[in-house]
Amino acid sequence: MVLMTPTTEQPRSSTSRREERPTSDTALLLTPEEAARRLSVGRTTLYELLARGELRSVSLGRCRRISVAELQAFVERLDASAVASAALRDHDIR
Repeated sequence: MVLMTPTTEQPRSSTSRREERPTSDTALLLTPEEAARRLSVGRTTLYELLARGELRSVSLGRCRRISVAELQAFVERLDASAVASAALRDHDIR
């Protein structure tokens, strides 16, 4: 004869800790890996941008984070630089 004992497992909640965290689409601060993906560059390139001061980050304890606003500002600086370079090239050609 086999005795069946009822399980005492608690049902898991529908939201785990990971699910409660903002996704990289909604987070205000991104990990270097998430920021690199957003910029479509590699992790090493992102760290080089940080080291050169072209991209700023914040430290939270031992964690480094890059704000979405900083990524947007960085891209705007790249756009402005590209426009200025194009204007100089056009000026040199004429």
